[in-house]
Amino acid sequence: MTQFDFINEHGSVKAEYDGSIPDELPPYDYANDEPKDDAGRFDKWVHTRYGGDIMNQFIRDAVGLKRQGFETYSAWALVGHLRYHHDSKYGPENTEPYKISNNFIAYMARFAMDNCKELEGFFPTKKMKNNG
Repeated sequence: MTQFDFINEHGSVKAEYDGSIPDELPPYDYANDEPKDDAGRFDKWVHTRYGGDIMNQFIRDAVGLKRQGFETYSAWALVGHLRYHHDSKYGPENTEPYKISNNFIAYMARFAMDNCKELEGFFPTKKMKNNG
């Protein structure tokens, strides 16, 4: 079982997102990151508790939008939504651990579509540049 266990073996979401945000998120230590490219940093980040919590919310919110009838949606808009709701709930004093790198947004969209069949093709994507 993985931290993304709300996605069943068919790639469908098993549980509805309740809109909650975890009360405590550990800070992500960007300074001691070993990977030298965005893909490596994203892969490391998404498999931390912090990155997994955010990715779970991202996927659940995307599935909610898809089920409302949206055929496609902007990953940037969805990340903006996550940031806004966290900031409005916890205020400016508690935003540091909730940083989401803009460089990760394209990877978040691809990760969601790769791991949740229901979201296949939901986020418009472009060919990625090699940033290594």
